[in-house]
Amino acid sequence: MTRGMSWAVNVGIAAVALLGAGGCSRPAEPPADLVVVNGRVYPAGGSAAMHDALAVRGDRIVAVGTAEAIAALRGPQTRVI
Repeated sequence: MTRGMSWAVNVGIAAVALLGAGGCSRPAEPPADLVVVNGRVYPAGGSAAMHDALAVRGDRIVAVGTAEAIAALRGPQTRVI
């Protein structure tokens, strides 16, 4: 392998490693401020699916789903109703 080709291979390997690592990790989302469980949540989009929990962060509903799925968004300061 020539010197120039070796450099190109090393750069290619580094690029693949960096792109691969960046694609696998997501920044952690902050926990929800409020979680409401054991309710009936009707989706506004006309879907027939009913949910039993939702999570709120700031002034936005950030997730709707099962109580088990929404529990993953709880943090130490999350208020649970």
